[in-house]
Amino acid sequence: MDLRQWPKSFDELQDLDLQEVYEQGRQALLRDYAFRIRLDEADDLESLTSLVFDNDAGLDRWTTAELLEISNRFRLNSAPDCEIRLYEESEDADFRAIPRAREFYLLALNKVGRSAEAIAKCGRIVAEGGANGLVWGILGDACSNRVLAAERFARELEHVAGDSARVTRQTREEFA
Repeated sequence: MDLRQWPKSFDELQDLDLQEVYEQGRQALLRDYAFRIRLDEADDLESLTSLVFDNDAGLDRWTTAELLEISNRFRLNSAPDCEIRLYEESEDADFRAIPRAREFYLLALNKVGRSAEAIAKCGRIVAEGGANGLVWGILGDACSNRVLAAERFARELEHVAGDSARVTRQTREEFA
């Protein structure tokens, strides 16, 4: 029996080996406890990043719930680049489908200046009917960021008399 397929009725429970159910529940509890200990030991961003990404097994070794908790820790450590990396490198479809994980990924995209991607992804969510107030808010912020980047580019372009080669690299990248 897979942990994700708990019995949904007494009839299903009657047909199961209760010792197996007990052992699987025990294993899940022990795994969660060990995960919490390891996560608590990673008390700074560097050690957390090392715990999550520096392993040959990759991100596949984490469960969906663990990935969500790791994402929360990155957010608490103000590390949007790590949040983005976690979301983009994870192949766990269940994790990527969690609305909260997806929404915080979009927020992180905005924080690091990847507004165009945030706009495209928000547009896809809206088209699929999965939008909520947070998605609309992220979309509004991303559009505002794009307008501000265009204004900064226009201001700098005006300052250097129309010579786009003299506009700073950062401003060009934000505008692009």
